[in-house]
Amino acid sequence: MKRVVPPCLSRRRAALGGLAALALGPAFGQAPAWPARPVRLVVPYAAGGPTDAVARVLSSRLAPMWGQGVVVENKPGANANLGAGEVARAAPDGYTLLVGTGSTHGINPAIYPKLPFDPVKDFVPVVQLTDSVLYIAVQPALPVKDLRELVAYSKANPGKVNYASVGIGSPHHLAGEMLKLRTGADITHVPYKGSGPARQGLLAGEVQLLFDSAVLPLAQAGQVRVLAVTSARRWPASPQVPTAIEQGLPDFVVSGWYALFAPAGTPAAVVQKVNADVNKVLAEPEVQERVKALSVVIQGGSAKDLENLVAQELARWPAVVKASGAKFE
Repeated sequence: MKRVVPPCLSRRRAALGGLAALALGPAFGQAPAWPARPVRLVVPYAAGGPTDAVARVLSSRLAPMWGQGVVVENKPGANANLGAGEVARAAPDGYTLLVGTGSTHGINPAIYPKLPFDPVKDFVPVVQLTDSVLYIAVQPALPVKDLRELVAYSKANPGKVNYASVGIGSPHHLAGEMLKLRTGADITHVPYKGSGPARQGLLAGEVQLLFDSAVLPLAQAGQVRVLAVTSARRWPASPQVPTAIEQGLPDFVVSGWYALFAPAGTPAAVVQKVNADVNKVLAEPEVQERVKALSVVIQGGSAKDLENLVAQELARWPAVVKASGAKFE
């Protein structure tokens, strides 16, 4: 006699069979959940700098969230091009990510005729991490109180206004070149080896003008006068300081942002997961407090937001670099 199986029992067996198939899935080629092994965050700068510090804050929070190690690897060289090029050539599996900056995905493509990577074709934007700005500061003895007066003074006193930067091709240098290009200001670039020496140059009277991110304490002490900030809107740390845009210079934006990029071809699901998890980390009060000490602010946002930022940066710098005459091989 043929045995009749009750419908409820058939459904139960089918369900159990489905669970067994799911359990056996990886054995038959189903990809394991990401991440299944440690993830590398490549920082294209030396250890100890602000980019490195932000990456280490991020790795310390992502590791327990992912249940895998998140290793920060410093790959300095060629003004960040070395590390960026390494990530561009890495396997597009989500296990190697770049902590990119406004240099790797903004200025460098304009200033280096041959890069070991294409900032658009070789990378997938993941998420912006932080943002920072430059302040335009002068010696208190200089008889100017805003950018209009600075420009007018420089034209009336040709050759007498020198500006300091942290080096040729830096955002600090090109901010001065942008001011010259937009206004015709008569100012001369004096490169220093780092932010500290540049600030000392201003305090010692070697230069009269400085583009720098860490001058607020000097301004509060009366040692320098801050004329403007290079953000699109007034900066949270200094709401009393007007932007260059407010002072009649449209789109005068120079920011020192950091962001995560993955090699081109990285699965969209992995990019989405990293974006979502990093945004969770950036929203943590403890992380915001630790990052605040680095003179940067938390940004976050979507991968599309970062894609738009890169497009804006790539469009902003070629004309400025050409006017500056700066080129590196």
